[in-house]
Amino acid sequence: MILGVLVPPLGASAVAPRERPLGRAALEVAKDGLRVVFVSGGDGSRVWGHEATEDRWQPVGPVHVAGLWDRFPRRGRAAEWQRLAAGVPPVPIVNALAAADLAADKWLTQVALASSGVAMPEATVEADAFGGFLDRVGVAFHKPRFGAYGIGIRRVARGGDVPATAEGAHGPEPALLQAAVPPPTGWAGVAFRVLVQRDERGVWGCPGSVARRSLLDPVVNAARGAEVVPADEVLADGGAELHARSCEAAARFCDALPGEPVVELGLDWVLDDKGRSWLVEVNGRPMGRLEVVAEQEPGRFAAAHVASCAAPLRALAGLVRGQWTPR
Repeated sequence: MILGVLVPPLGASAVAPRERPLGRAALEVAKDGLRVVFVSGGDGSRVWGHEATEDRWQPVGPVHVAGLWDRFPRRGRAAEWQRLAAGVPPVPIVNALAAADLAADKWLTQVALASSGVAMPEATVEADAFGGFLDRVGVAFHKPRFGAYGIGIRRVARGGDVPATAEGAHGPEPALLQAAVPPPTGWAGVAFRVLVQRDERGVWGCPGSVARRSLLDPVVNAARGAEVVPADEVLADGGAELHARSCEAAARFCDALPGEPVVELGLDWVLDDKGRSWLVEVNGRPMGRLEVVAEQEPGRFAAAHVASCAAPLRALAGLVRGQWTPR
């Protein structure tokens, strides 16, 4: 079976496949008979691009693929995405546009999940009501509605400045105001990134999670310098309850996307002063956090990191074979 991955072009990369997580994943699933093409173009029927070999990126194409996994950073590279999408063949695509758009919109994600019973801190996007909202909740986070990498997020207190826009990764965006939960004693904030993925039968599971914590920055984003450690060093039960709640939240997220298959999500939770975790965001293009702990403790996490990169490919193969269907 040949599967395609939609990513920015890899052909000119001087970094060998084994030095990239997705390259290692492609080499891993090749042992199961899955050939992976990293797509750089298509004609509506076939695609072309590159595949990972032991020592280099090998040009491929045109070939027919059975399914596609969308990993393209579309919001930051819209023109490239449009050119690539124009040649995509009519095959199953996992983590496609609807899933990416819902996850990117923090407000619509909150509405969808909160309405299905997933506990999230109260939020609003009504700029005219920001002052009254902040007066009522006391402390909140002012965020760009479509933001990423922790850019533009700041903690505001009652009486503080709450403009209608916030600076996002790609310029000014409408703002969202989300009530803050009180952090654990001694910390400015403690948060968790939980990677949730389907297996080849479509069953949700958590291959791993990391904690981000900071003594000074309440945003606790790794891109802003927060410490990243394995979550089981922070959670007394090793994360079992958080992982179960994350799998349930992933299923509820998919309920808002009837018919579109999703194989992985990154869920961001924050820990309050009573030890309860609150879901605050969903990421449709999760990356990087397991890689950090894999670099810190390769003997413990390196194999798990490669497995987590390979899991969406195996889930896509299961979808193509009819082993599961989207909820």
